[in-house]
Amino acid sequence: MTATVALKGIPKYNSHCHLGGEVPLATVKKYASPEQMEAIQKGFAAIVEGHDYEKAFFIFPLISQVINTLERLKEAAFATCERMKADNNRIVLMRTGLKLLEGKSYEEYLKAVLEGFEDAASEDFCVRLLLSLKRTSTLDMAKETVDLALQYRGRGVVGIDISDVSTKGDINTIMPELLRAKGAGLKIAVHMGESVLETDQMTILEKLEPDLIDHGVNLCDEAVAWVKAHKTPVTVCLTSSIAVKMHEASSPHPWIAEHLRSGHPIDLGTDDSTVFGDICLTDEFERLASDQGVDKATEIMKTSFERAKKWMQACL
Repeated sequence: MTATVALKGIPKYNSHCHLGGEVPLATVKKYASPEQMEAIQKGFAAIVEGHDYEKAFFIFPLISQVINTLERLKEAAFATCERMKADNNRIVLMRTGLKLLEGKSYEEYLKAVLEGFEDAASEDFCVRLLLSLKRTSTLDMAKETVDLALQYRGRGVVGIDISDVSTKGDINTIMPELLRAKGAGLKIAVHMGESVLETDQMTILEKLEPDLIDHGVNLCDEAVAWVKAHKTPVTVCLTSSIAVKMHEASSPHPWIAEHLRSGHPIDLGTDDSTVFGDICLTDEFERLASDQGVDKATEIMKTSFERAKKWMQACL
């Protein structure tokens, strides 16, 4: 049995993925014009070859221009789940920002996403959803997002994600709503350590005490110490962190290294699997296995999955 077959056969937890970058290429092609598809393919190629972090975000509006109706969105959510199921992902922590499609409300967007997930659900597959905000989001947008997260908590929304370019905006603008979400029991995941230029790391950690750190590659020393002291799980996306130059391919991901030193909790995710070369979670574990061996990759996979089962139960 090859390493790929062995790793694919193990139930997995995909801890870090964004719907906009996970939509299967076949779904995008189904609705894209030739001109749109050409632009998207060129964008994918540029990113896979290596693109500076802040410059890689151009690809997501191109996909959004294609998945631009509620019906397409629902189909995309369902198709994304089906592809993940084929890779033996059993638990998925998805992220999406709310958008206005066809003149409809943010709530209608959310309902379309959840309906796609629900159509794909089974006894051994579930998706839980984090609603995304940006550091540049307005307080009104944050309030509406938190309101909807609370309203749809019973349908699989478990928290709030802070993502997009980590060096733009002021997190303090939306901090009151993030604290309201936290106080109401919603989980908080924060993209941080994506850039050495971030200035809000300790503000976020000390005020918000997030439940998950996404990426965490370029944390300052004080932030690293905080995350280690609080044993906050870090979601590791090996392919994307190299593709957008968070760190060089020749150097290990710092939280893989920390896990090997101390057992710090980590979980692997695909981030944006279609964008970063049409990868899957098994590919991410294969990349890990190539450095650390199949036994270590399998151990991390199984430990992460068992921890995720308990975490997801606690979310609902």
